[in-house]
Amino acid sequence: MVVIIKEYNLLISCPRNHERDAVAEAIYYLAEIGDENAEVAPLNIPSLLAGKTNLEPISTVRKLRDLFKKDLIYVQFTQKFIPLEIMVKSSIENIKKAVDNLKYKIKDNEKFRITIEKRYTNLNKDKLIKEVADLISNKVDLNNPDKIILIEIISDKTGISIIRPDDILSIPILRRNAGMDITNNEFF
Repeated sequence: MVVIIKEYNLLISCPRNHERDAVAEAIYYLAEIGDENAEVAPLNIPSLLAGKTNLEPISTVRKLRDLFKKDLIYVQFTQKFIPLEIMVKSSIENIKKAVDNLKYKIKDNEKFRITIEKRYTNLNKDKLIKEVADLISNKVDLNNPDKIILIEIISDKTGISIIRPDDILSIPILRRNAGMDITNNEFF
């Protein structure tokens, strides 16, 4: 049975051809942090899953990070968890409105970066960056931002978040930082 999640607030990546395994793993770990009703399903893009948690998405990713730091060796199929605060229909105008609603999260003294991931869309990335950047008066820092304006465009849907750089959970980076061999889950 194919499950389709129309509204989601997590993007989860996994190795190609392991989507079903990653769905089961993600559901298990979301239940471990308190969301026993989470939904996860493959998108029509290899290696990418949509997740719907009933918890706040950014705190969900932070809780998963804390859990995985204690129990990282058992994580096999999920590779990255990305929180999405607002979902809109993909258009520059809708994306600008969503960013405008979230920009309060960037404090006056904080620097920011815009990160855009595009999949199956013709939206112009350079135009979108300019339009979104015009909404924010803070300084830009591409290498060491305090906040990231994250825009994940997937066909006709776009997820937007304003997050700290460490609010994207990358399992390979956690493993590397823990001194684990990324290829076979063993410690160096």
